[in-house]
Amino acid sequence: MTAAMLSESPEPKLDDTIRFIRAVREGERLRARATPVTRGRTTQVWEASITTADDKIVAKGSVRLLCLDQDREIAGRPPTRHPAPR
Repeated sequence: MTAAMLSESPEPKLDDTIRFIRAVREGERLRARATPVTRGRTTQVWEASITTADDKIVAKGSVRLLCLDQDREIAGRPPTRHPAPR
């Protein structure tokens, strides 16, 4: 749920929020968990949290994605092709 993970998504983000709650030391093991809130036909909302090994909250966030067919025209423009994820 890091900002880098969210920015790599090919789906346009309609809204995203990340709240950093606590600092961690470099090398500390963290756990990320994302769960869908809604998974509609054209939009999805996901919530995610990052915790330490002893379950202390490090960050929380949510993102709302616009999910369209690859060949769908948007605002009269042809679809934009995105490279496949690595």
